[in-house]
Amino acid sequence: MGAAAEGADPDPLIDLSQIDFDGLARRFGDRKRAETDRLAQQLGDRSLFVIRHGRDQLVPAVLLTEAGEPRPELRPLLEVLLDADGLGGWSIWTWLTAHSSLL
Repeated sequence: MGAAAEGADPDPLIDLSQIDFDGLARRFGDRKRAETDRLAQQLGDRSLFVIRHGRDQLVPAVLLTEAGEPRPELRPLLEVLLDADGLGGWSIWTWLTAHSSLL
């Protein structure tokens, strides 16, 4: 049972929710085309990554601030993880959200 179920605020770095393109567009006033272009830029500069779920591409919420911007403190880590052989979006998401004594 998570912290949210116990009445405490959830830890934003362990948030297992995700945001799709429509969700990001809603955060920015339904400017879907502008948000899609901005997301493409953030994917290109490795500020974000997506996970695939069926036909959908989702941005893990753990990567975003409450304002919907990429967390700058995660970018150096993302660059290393995105370069690692055999790691894809789901593996990276799991690694970022799992408790570890190594960190």
